[in-house]
Amino acid sequence: MQLNPAETMALIDAYYATLHGEVCYAQHQSILSFINSFNRSTTPLDCPWSPSVSMVTDECQFTTLDTPTALTAALFRVVSESVKIEDGSLELVTQPDCTSLYNIIDQLDIHRKLLMTHLICLDNTNGSASSSTYNINCLKQSLALLSRHRGYRAFYYYDDVPAHFSPYTLYPCLVLGRQGAVLFDAQCTSGFFIQTQDALNQLRAYTQRLKGHCIPMYQQCYDIIEEMAVYSNILNEPCCVIEAIPCILPFVTEDILERTICNPFPQREALIQLFLDYTGKQREKVLKTNSLLTSFTPQGLDYFVETGRTPEIPDDFYQPLPPADRRYLLEQVLIQVKTGRSRILKIDKVHLDPNLVITTMEHHLLMTFHSNIPGDKSIVTAYLDEPHLAQAFATFWENLEDYHCLYDLPESIAMVEERIARLKSSIL
Repeated sequence: MQLNPAETMALIDAYYATLHGEVCYAQHQSILSFINSFNRSTTPLDCPWSPSVSMVTDECQFTTLDTPTALTAALFRVVSESVKIEDGSLELVTQPDCTSLYNIIDQLDIHRKLLMTHLICLDNTNGSASSSTYNINCLKQSLALLSRHRGYRAFYYYDDVPAHFSPYTLYPCLVLGRQGAVLFDAQCTSGFFIQTQDALNQLRAYTQRLKGHCIPMYQQCYDIIEEMAVYSNILNEPCCVIEAIPCILPFVTEDILERTICNPFPQREALIQLFLDYTGKQREKVLKTNSLLTSFTPQGLDYFVETGRTPEIPDDFYQPLPPADRRYLLEQVLIQVKTGRSRILKIDKVHLDPNLVITTMEHHLLMTFHSNIPGDKSIVTAYLDEPHLAQAFATFWENLEDYHCLYDLPESIAMVEERIARLKSSIL
């Protein structure tokens, strides 16, 4: 039987959907797409309006928006006014498909100081493959905003998304600033622009009531000390880690820390002690309990060999590891590869951003990545306390081999041994 490429892909999809279940397979494919497309571009997205353009006036306290163009202009008006105000803020009751709104925010909030409260509705129906991937798309859009705006705070609640945001629901989306608000439909085609103070106060009371029923989506931190504290708190749970660079922190010794942590760092001794406590706990998980499982990519392996750096620590805090230390750490990684506790992801299947680290636990999900704010070199740590998303990522990790995303053991061992030999020759 001969099949064309499209038929071959359809047959493969049907096989895996039968093997894992249609909903589970759709979730895994959505997660793989999320990982492969994780985008932290610093280039502002195109905005369809300039500050000189407006289709709403100060005289109109209540304006109907009967076209997508008028709606976009009103969104631009509310966002631009919030950005201009000192300590300006926005309250968003929107879903991930409001892309024009997020483009406007990215374009106008150039200093990344706008305070945003985002209330996101996650789907609780779990009835079809499309609804099962919806929450992953919500996570993807929310993380994009989190990476680009320090003032971003996300909260989530559950509802029947297809019903709540159907074309027949009356204006479920809201963008609320201090001087104006936009109510609009989920399809972003029409709505109302509101400036009357009584109406704004009523909408603000509504968002506060809704927020009272929401759960914080992330525990966020931008400081290396806070990041280590968050990681230390999760070390009592079994973890699976997906990252580009091999997991080397469990094998970092005190001598390596003393040589590499920058001397001018004001909290140097405290940071070294924190690292020692953290790596000691990680080492126990790896060597005694076998409850830390990791995966990495060949590109990440080469990046570590060439640079001596890991994305889990901001570059400003330490000097690149010398070749001798890189070799020692890779020899420890090789032991983990041989035992199957560390696996290598295939180049043609997984295109993992070198700065993204995903740690999955039974009920939690931890994501670490570099800030996308221009001039800001800090690492963003997002601790996600949403059990359904965490479970989806955990089952994805468990089924990587079924999807042929992993090199076999001999290939993986040969890759690491080749890099170790390369480092040995450079030292000699």
